[in-house]
Amino acid sequence: MTSISIPTILHYKIKAARRHCKMTQQQLADAIGVSRPAVSLWESTDPVVRNEPTRNRLRKLAIVTGAPLHWLM
Repeated sequence: MTSISIPTILHYKIKAARRHCKMTQQQLADAIGVSRPAVSLWESTDPVVRNEPTRNRLRKLAIVTGAPLHWLM
């Protein structure tokens, strides 16, 4: 069976949730306990440098922004 790679859109959703709350990357980072560069990497459109938050951080992001966790995932 061949695995299919589905491109992630999580980085778009993180950015949309943050912007909806009118937060800067620094404000979001402070609210969930990470660095601003970490948030920047989560939102990056460059797949070479982009990474994803842990489930725990994603949960905190959902709480802070009010975005439904199931929507983010």
